[in-house]
Amino acid sequence: MRRALSGIAALVAVVALSACGQDTANTTLQRLSDAPRGNSAQACGGAAPFLTSAACADENVTRLSGAMDGALEKVQTALSRTGRQVLIDGQAQWLTGMRVTCMLSADDKELSAEQSVCVQLSMIDRMIALPTSVGSAGPYLFQRVESFRALPPPKSLTDKAALISAVSYPRIDNPDANGAAFNVAAFRAIRKDLPDDTEQTIVYQIYLADPKMISLEYDTLFATRGAAHQDHGVETLTFLMNEKRPLVADDLFPVSDVWRKDFLALAGAKLKDAVIEQGCDAPLALEYARDASLRADRWLISAEGLSIVYPPYALGPYAMEGCKITMGWKELTPMLRPDAPIPAQPTKKQPPVAAG
Repeated sequence: MRRALSGIAALVAVVALSACGQDTANTTLQRLSDAPRGNSAQACGGAAPFLTSAACADENVTRLSGAMDGALEKVQTALSRTGRQVLIDGQAQWLTGMRVTCMLSADDKELSAEQSVCVQLSMIDRMIALPTSVGSAGPYLFQRVESFRALPPPKSLTDKAALISAVSYPRIDNPDANGAAFNVAAFRAIRKDLPDDTEQTIVYQIYLADPKMISLEYDTLFATRGAAHQDHGVETLTFLMNEKRPLVADDLFPVSDVWRKDFLALAGAKLKDAVIEQGCDAPLALEYARDASLRADRWLISAEGLSIVYPPYALGPYAMEGCKITMGWKELTPMLRPDAPIPAQPTKKQPPVAAG
């Protein structure tokens, strides 16, 4: 049976992905704003259905197609005009990808049993995922933006599964100037230079969303056919809304380096506990932990405290799995600047969000 496209959502990835340039992000966001408006990306029906005639002649597929289109329309009601178009663009990419993963061809006279089951399972999974693509956190209405790329395997390969790249990132719908700046910073994309034998997945998780800042984690996976292992990594983004920029160490700690000694000592103690509680491997050398702990692009801010994420390779070779530690605000208070923008109100942590 073919793998359903939404199976990508089950992958919990972990590699640092370099953020795309701001010019690229601005261009993409502008394209979404200027794109012609439509009502939906219909699987079957309309002037240009995304699936094949054989698929749309399958009674079970047609019934599920109508239900999926209805779920899409329902989600759209909460969004602005631009947000609706972003949702439709993502659905169009998903449908195109599903056509590849289920091996649908315009030359098919009718669907095989395997193709029919693949399409039906994919649509059911997508209907489950669509309602989670829009939701509130803090004062914001967030939308999951999705990009997909699906490539069929070469005919010479014995592995007949398609390669599916799926990237998701959060977008504030109907944003003010601060929210628009966050949307540019949050933008992620499928790498343009991605080889045809490699797939990329990015999922995200929101840890904090309040008027002052948004803190989120991106987990990333690169999987290449025949490789000894997948490449995992993690990247965080803590965005200061009023300043319209990512958080840096100087926002939390004095400009002098006095705080670093106590900070690293506390992080080291937490890492020792994590070795036992999370099954993490201890750093091979002190410099591994020091360098990894002081990277602000590995820091997450929450009501509980400052978390440091250590992906594979952060503490040693790939075989040493990553882990995460949290230093509470009470523990950090002696080191912090008096005006450090720490959260005043708890924010419920959102579940991991993946492309559906």
